Amino acid sequence: MAEGASRWQELVPGARARASWSENLVTGLLALGVLTGGTIDAWAHSNLGQLETFFTPWHAVLYASFLATSAWIGWMVVRRARHGWRGLAAVPVGYGLGIVGVLTFAVGGVLDLGWHSVFGIEVGIEPLLSPPHLALGLGGLLINSSPLRAMWGVHDQRALGLRALFPAVLSAALVTADIGYFFMWASPFQHVFLADEIAQGIAAVLITNVVYVGALLLLLRRWRLPFGACTFLLFFNAAFISAILEFSTAPLLLAPLAGGLVADLLIARLRPSPDRPGAMRAMACVTSATLWGTYFLIAWSIGALDWSVPLWSGVIILAAGSSMALALLMAPPPLPTADLPKPARTRGRDQLYTG
Repeated sequence: MAEGASRWQELVPGARARASWSENLVTGLLALGVLTGGTIDAWAHSNLGQLETFFTPWHAVLYASFLATSAWIGWMVVRRARHGWRGLAAVPVGYGLGIVGVLTFAVGGVLDLGWHSVFGIEVGIEPLLSPPHLALGLGGLLINSSPLRAMWGVHDQRALGLRALFPAVLSAALVTADIGYFFMWASPFQHVFLADEIAQGIAAVLITNVVYVGALLLLLRRWRLPFGACTFLLFFNAAFISAILEFSTAPLLLAPLAGGLVADLLIARLRPSPDRPGAMRAMACVTSATLWGTYFLIAWSIGALDWSVPLWSGVIILAAGSSMALALLMAPPPLPTADLPKPARTRGRDQLYTG
């Protein structure tokens, strides 16, 4: 074994290096800085009117955080190369796409500068659909998901405490926030849609529900989530979206707290997993019903909701139904294992052998 290699794993010919718990945590925290910079940039676009230059303090936070994250991932590879890993084997498991994300983000940043020079600074919904910004989002998603992929590949670690699993949970929250960022035009945690915006309101609830519950179900396919993981993930994402509009919809953040807490309680009680698909479906449906039932209750209590009872109650049912569909996709019914009936020929006629 090369000197120092045991800090990560035994050096075996042809084996890939792995990241440690602390390295995954550092990656997640640095990526959190990138998300914070993006959130400040979105705040500026939403609250400061027409911006006139690419060179802003919030862009400085965004790209400085990106450079720090990129340097950290690069240093992880260099350290392993110094301790005996060669070529791609020096790239920790789960971080290959992270390096692709670094390159994608860098290209997106260069394109962003040129794009602003030609087309000016975007306003309204334009920043969320700008091709350079989408490249930045894709790069960020690949970087943010690196700790999750790294921990996904560790054997025999299905049941972990919150501290041990936190880098993966943080990574999943960052990925979910990255997706939610580009769908914030349809976020119910930024804006309570009025009755004359019912179509947009329904779409907002269903899109957000799929993103949030989908993230929880994906994690449940791999781990028995410790108490607090669901609450953290749901609240983390809603809070970042709300921060863009200076927490003008802060009371609505009680909804993801309620939904996450119910999900944590149901996981502790029902132990949902791919081997217990019924429990996964129940958890998903009840979590959605709690999340959006609490949301509409709070929106009504603060006087921001003018939907009729049939409208908001039906949307809650639709959200719960979409969660059921997600759970079915994540843990479908098992395929039959018994042999099919064997054909038999009797007196010139084809018959099915029934035993």
